[in-house]
Amino acid sequence: MSCHALVPFNPLEVGQLIETVWTVVLGCDVRPVSVPTDSQRTTNVLAGIVEITGAWEGVVALECPLEFVRQAAATMFEVEPALLTSDQLEDALGELTNIVGGNFKALLPASAHLGLPAVVKNSVRNHALAGATVLEQLAFETSGFVFVLSILGATSAALARLD
Repeated sequence: MSCHALVPFNPLEVGQLIETVWTVVLGCDVRPVSVPTDSQRTTNVLAGIVEITGAWEGVVALECPLEFVRQAAATMFEVEPALLTSDQLEDALGELTNIVGGNFKALLPASAHLGLPAVVKNSVRNHALAGATVLEQLAFETSGFVFVLSILGATSAALARLD
């Protein structure tokens, strides 16, 4: 496994960065909740994924219900939710993922580099992250929706499948 050293990070700091991003970007509050089990998770989700390479290799993944992404995109683009295109939904989640990933990267050694975000339909567990090790999963509730932030230490093979 080429997960360079598993860099310790404080889950409380990660939770605080989520709270800050949601407040500043979306103008809404979040509260931590228990990570839902597979059977509790909604199937109609989008997942934003951003790779971090360098002294630490891994992935930050943000898994959000589609209707929450629609609300977030409406806020970000100042557009009525019903008028949003699928590209705008993906752009909004990609930007949120990029902001969260960038803030998470700040908790890592200076030689860490943030990749470009990607958005996939459905859960990240259904996609190209086989071989990645889940280091932390945090769940949050906002506006009646639960979203999950996953921090994964990735092998080179798992990172290559993201390309």
